[in-house]
Amino acid sequence: MGREVTRAALLVAACATLALGAVACKRSGPDWRILQLYAGERTANLLAHPASVRAFPLDPVRREGPPGDVHAGPFAAAGEVRDVPADAAAELSKILSDAASYDWQRGPKRGPFRPQLGLWFVRGSYVLELAVDIDSAQLGVYAGGQTLGLQSVDPAVARLAEIAARVLPADALPPR
Repeated sequence: MGREVTRAALLVAACATLALGAVACKRSGPDWRILQLYAGERTANLLAHPASVRAFPLDPVRREGPPGDVHAGPFAAAGEVRDVPADAAAELSKILSDAASYDWQRGPKRGPFRPQLGLWFVRGSYVLELAVDIDSAQLGVYAGGQTLGLQSVDPAVARLAEIAARVLPADALPPR
C-alpha cells in the first residue's frame, strides 16, 4: 500500500509539473490576440522575425495596380520602396508583436480607413503586408491576397509614425 501511495503521489506531482510547464510555455509565445489578428503562429513568427522589412508610402485612394506592382493589401504604393534599416525593422517587429500596441477594446474604428504607410515583412517567398493609417491609428493586415484583419493601434501610432518619418523621405507622408 505504501508503494502505491508513493507512486500515486509521484504521478500526481509529475502531472502537475507537466501542466505548469505547458502553461509557462504557452505564456512565452505570442498573445492569443496577436495570433488571431495575424492568422496564426506562422505569420506572427514572420512579423517577429522577418528576413527583411520594406516601407513605402501608400495612396489611400488608388487601389492595387497590375500584378507585380507594390501594394499593401488593396492599396497601391504611391512612392519609392525603401529597405528598412535593421534597427528600425527590429523596432517595428517589437512594437507590432506586442499586444500592448493595440487597442483591443476599441477594435477597428467606424471611420474610413485611408492608410498612408505600407510595410512588407519578408522571409523567403512569404510576404506579410501591413497598411497603416496614421491619421485614424488603424492597421490593416494582409497576406496571400487575403485580408487578415483591421485593428486600432492607438497606443503605438506615434511610434509607428516616428519610424515612418525616419525611413521614408520627408514628403512621402502627409504631415501630422
